Amino acid sequence: MNNRIRHLFALLLISLVSLFGLQLYFGIQTYHEEFRALEKEVNKCLVSSVEKAHQERIEKISRYFSDDLKDSSLVSLKVTQSDDGPRLFISEPSTGLTTVSVIYEGILSDTISISTLKKYLIERNKTYLLKGSVMYWNSSLGERLNSYNDTIKIQEVSIKKHLSEQLELKDIKVTFSLLWDMSENKKQKTSSYELYSDIIPIPLHKNQFVQVKINTIREVIFQRMKLIITIIIVVFLLVVTSFIFLLQFIRKERRLSQLKDDFISNITHEMLTPITAQRLALEKLQQDKNTKENPMVGILNEQTIRFEELINQSLKANFQIQKNGAVKHKIVSPFKIVQDVISYEINSSNKTVEYTINIPEKLEIKTDIIYLKQVLHNLINNGISYNDSTIVKLELNYTENNRNHHFQIHDNGIGIPKSDQKLIFEKFHRVTNDESYRNNGLGVGLYFSEKIMKELNGNLKLIQSTSNGSTFEIKIPKKI
Repeated sequence: MNNRIRHLFALLLISLVSLFGLQLYFGIQTYHEEFRALEKEVNKCLVSSVEKAHQERIEKISRYFSDDLKDSSLVSLKVTQSDDGPRLFISEPSTGLTTVSVIYEGILSDTISISTLKKYLIERNKTYLLKGSVMYWNSSLGERLNSYNDTIKIQEVSIKKHLSEQLELKDIKVTFSLLWDMSENKKQKTSSYELYSDIIPIPLHKNQFVQVKINTIREVIFQRMKLIITIIIVVFLLVVTSFIFLLQFIRKERRLSQLKDDFISNITHEMLTPITAQRLALEKLQQDKNTKENPMVGILNEQTIRFEELINQSLKANFQIQKNGAVKHKIVSPFKIVQDVISYEINSSNKTVEYTINIPEKLEIKTDIIYLKQVLHNLINNGISYNDSTIVKLELNYTENNRNHHFQIHDNGIGIPKSDQKLIFEKFHRVTNDESYRNNGLGVGLYFSEKIMKELNGNLKLIQSTSNGSTFEIKIPKKI
């Protein structure tokens, strides 16, 4: 029972740690995915913000250009009709020379006005500015436009304003700073604590770039992962809670098992005194001439002996071998031990037994002879007792390897059902068949035998069992 509980506990602990590891791995992977997605969104927002700031700059230049078009000292505008459509002539007031003429195709001549053509001219000028060039409509306008283009720059505050708006639209609530006037090859590396965007060139600013640094990136990602984190925590807590309840249940079962063992041990010890007194009384009756021939005295004596055997089996089940010298290893002959045990069991049985011992007579091993005999007694006695064959057949074989001696005990008994094979070494477990219940016992022999072999640093296991018999193997190490 204790071994099964330890194995179950170890399996549960491994499962719990594995589940925690999987959840942690899933959480980390989700965090990195959210991080990369957020990085892409920030890059798009920065590009859009720079474009808007550039557009804002051009709008400002266009307002100045619009004012200049109204100044007659700077420009003279004249509209004429041609076969291709309205034509706008732009002249220099000081010389009267026409510098540029613009044809507006697709505009009806009867709807044209000087103010409309000015608007078209301003929009056309924006197109040149967006391309990074300045159009000299005349020398005065050209010089002033060139001056506006050189002096009116994209402002950091404008980028910040648009970037804040873009991030707000995407529900990215962070504090950020702009890294300005930096070289393209000096991009800061992103870490798990802070995010650096791609480096974006600033239009019309030669060798000038801008980059966003976000310091509160983790808060944003955790906010986006709130649902996933909640699910992970809830699942983990449910598993831990189930694990705790299961541990409490296991502890309760162990405590009940211990109470059962203590109860049986106490009862059997208390029974020894009246049984001993009863045996003494029966011996007196058997010696008395008036009662020794009474068949009831013989029956009572036989049942008393059986009752004493059951009590001794129960005591064996609660036996604990102490490791402070209780196990005494010495050189012994397994062939002789097996012969002695088989002879004793055959003499104690009323069945016909044939046996074969395939163990070298000169073989010697180092072990505790008393405990090894007890194990052999249990196995051979089971092979004889749980056997409905006319002739009981036993076969004992020996093999070895570099580390261990292997002794196999084979019988032609009724076998052990498959459903019971994993439980035969449990305390008080009895095989569920009719033959088992026809034989008296408490189901502690194999439990006791396996326990002894473990104390001898060896092992006892069932190799195979069918309706034609069972084979058990005893493993004893060569080096103690």
